[in-house]
Amino acid sequence: MVTRLTGRSDTPTSHPDTTGSSASSVSVSVAKAEQLPQLPDGAFLPPMSLNCGEQHVKERIAARYGRERVLTIGRAAVLTTALHGRAACHY
Repeated sequence: MVTRLTGRSDTPTSHPDTTGSSASSVSVSVAKAEQLPQLPDGAFLPPMSLNCGEQHVKERIAARYGRERVLTIGRAAVLTTALHGRAACHY
């Protein structure tokens, strides 16, 4: 179960191992709001940075295809900034 910063689950299912205090502390790191229908926007932590190769490919895709094709960082349950007394992860 993925829990957004609002603390609400965005999935209709749950499991005993993923509920309670541990589930409420999971946050997801994603790129800025990109308005992609397959990746709904929400209140997320800042994304991890693309490496230089990924950034180059992203720019080339954007130059050739515009908004038709978008390279974006994958969503991951990684604390990119400190949150609720927990330090940011070292990724």
